[in-house]
Amino acid sequence: MIVVVTILAIGGLLYAGRDIINYPWTERTRVGAGAIGTIIYVLGGLHPDRGAVADVLAFDLERERVSRVGDLPWTTIDVVAAASDGRLYVLGGYGTRGSYSGIVCLDPELETLESAGQMPAPRFFGGAASANGTIYYAGGWDGNGVRDEVFAWVPDTGESEVVAHLPVPVRHCAVAFIEGRLYVLGGEDEDGDPQALLVEIELESGEVRRTLELPSPISRSAMVASGGFLYVFGGWNRGAIDAIVRVSIGEAALTYEQIGHLSTPCSDCVALTLDERILLVGGEPGQDGRELRISEFDLATESFTIHRFRGSI
Repeated sequence: MIVVVTILAIGGLLYAGRDIINYPWTERTRVGAGAIGTIIYVLGGLHPDRGAVADVLAFDLERERVSRVGDLPWTTIDVVAAASDGRLYVLGGYGTRGSYSGIVCLDPELETLESAGQMPAPRFFGGAASANGTIYYAGGWDGNGVRDEVFAWVPDTGESEVVAHLPVPVRHCAVAFIEGRLYVLGGEDEDGDPQALLVEIELESGEVRRTLELPSPISRSAMVASGGFLYVFGGWNRGAIDAIVRVSIGEAALTYEQIGHLSTPCSDCVALTLDERILLVGGEPGQDGRELRISEFDLATESFTIHRFRGSI
């Protein structure tokens, strides 16, 4: 009898903890993401059953735990986020109620999620990067058309202004910052055609300093700056792409070099840096019945390690 009770008890615990072990409730694609400290915050996304969601999930890399910590004011997919001064800012988005111009601030210390301002107009499907207390948002869609503006928004003052224009209006572009310059990779034009251009913008003057013609068009990729290089993961060109690319930023030239492959072709993922670590969040296509994937790219070995988390709603 004791044995039976013990088995039943263990079985019951395992059943009760099924979401903690497998946590399929984190399954979603087309998410936004940002990192503060050692915590990755995953924002919104497309759930296979619920459609666009407003969930904010926190993946703690040190404790290896995941939890749901709140909701955005709106459901959204492909939302853009950028960290500045220990806070994470969520810019605009697109969901069941259309497009949004609001900016939301996630403050991990105060554990709050509050309105922080407005963009000049509704904006979604663009790209953003932050530097020196300013967030730069490039391209995107405003509900009527694809945009070419790069605007700067200062969280401390709420002020925003257009600081540059892209050579071509694009959405689903990738954006990163290195030493006073903003880099905008690929994207899709008004007709949805992927573009084959890397643009370098001198932010002080707002001028396009130089461009690099890519070997092939690309959109929906993830790009991050680390160690003076740009790293590009996956993307889309009439199908998902598995390439890992490194861009060298030389004074004489920009150099585009493929250095590896993802385990499977992937688009719409998010690349983040934590100190000298590069992490890849989510991606399309997702794996049915599987948790959202967070993996770490090792620059030395050019290989990936998948992070495992435990937690529940």
